[in-house]
Amino acid sequence: MINSKAKEIIQVIAWIIGITSGIIAIILFFSSSQNEIDLSGNWEMTFKVQNSSLDRFDNNKLEYKYKIFLTQNENAINGNGEKFWEKFKGVETFYNLNQKTPISINGKISEDKLEANIYEKGKRRETSGHIEFEIMDDLKLIKGRFKTTAANSSGTAILEKLD
Repeated sequence: MINSKAKEIIQVIAWIIGITSGIIAIILFFSSSQNEIDLSGNWEMTFKVQNSSLDRFDNNKLEYKYKIFLTQNENAINGNGEKFWEKFKGVETFYNLNQKTPISINGKISEDKLEANIYEKGKRRETSGHIEFEIMDDLKLIKGRFKTTAANSSGTAILEKLD
């Protein structure tokens, strides 16, 4: 038979276990909901130049696309890809194997934003820049802005999920 002191100890232990389990469940719930965004996979990234130090690219005369593969580790984003298409003054060009230029992406997700630095190894020079996307409910099409050292260009950016 269990005496009253032992019953009291068992009740306290059960209470502590119950409270601890509840706290752990709450922590797991909120930590898993913070990482619901998963941008890993194949994407098409489109830049439309709105401003440039060179008039010939200004006012949406130049648009170009990359195929990229992103990997996500918690909130860190890394990726690689290549430029494969451009439209300049209405004329579309699909790059052949020798024309494609590599790009790398390194950044992070914080709350509802993806911010990353980009580095492109062009045929004539290397360029760098920054992209910023606002992540909405639709993780298949994400809109944002870009700015690069290539002719000091900036404009709109779109990420479109391919898989």
